[in-house]
Amino acid sequence: MGWQEYVENMKLKGANQSGVYTKQGAACAQSPDFNMPHTEILALKQVLDGGSPNDIKINHNPCTLINVDTDGGFLQVKTKQKVLNDSKVFYQVATTNTLIIVCGKTGAGERDACSIAHSICSHLKDSNY
Repeated sequence: MGWQEYVENMKLKGANQSGVYTKQGAACAQSPDFNMPHTEILALKQVLDGGSPNDIKINHNPCTLINVDTDGGFLQVKTKQKVLNDSKVFYQVATTNTLIIVCGKTGAGERDACSIAHSICSHLKDSNY
């Protein structure tokens, strides 16, 4: 399966925005309206590695850190302002051995981003990524 297919799979499961990135910050694939610079990916990786969560941004939007689990390899943030469909976006950021998965969702089911990202990460880990 190509990287863009993982992004499409997240969209089919209800994600509004998503992306697959290397831990070095390179984009493997991302949804069309999602353009995270490598500096944002590296900042997320730093937080996931136990670093200080200063100025977290996703898709150029400042975010508030909700939860981080460095042992579990995930964090959750929400945009500080309404940025998509007149809503704030909840993001689940999860890691595999070599990749960072970002899944964003708005609305009442925003926390579904957690299970969407988790299912993609589980599949990728089983495939040795």
